[in-house]
Amino acid sequence: MIDKTDERKKWWNNDLKFTLLFLLFGIIMGFVGFVINSPIRSFLVMIVVFIGSAVAVKRVWKISETKSWWFSKFIVYIFLWFVVWTIFHTSCSIYNMLCI
Repeated sequence: MIDKTDERKKWWNNDLKFTLLFLLFGIIMGFVGFVINSPIRSFLVMIVVFIGSAVAVKRVWKISETKSWWFSKFIVYIFLWFVVWTIFHTSCSIYNMLCI
């Protein structure tokens, strides 16, 4: 018989935890990028926040993963940043909703 707790531990491993963490960071930075209201500045702030959060996460949880592992988190982060920023930007400029 297969132990269900082992299956959950395999599913809830570090990779999923950190993907969800950077997913949350991407959503937050998408909104912050919208508030900044300058695509170049918001992109630069997004990059700086990713690097800072990646370094902080690496030190706090003592992660020694390869660059490809961090690159996969960056892809999730930048994709969600762009999607959230685009949703806010479009809704404000076209539909005149969610404007700050």
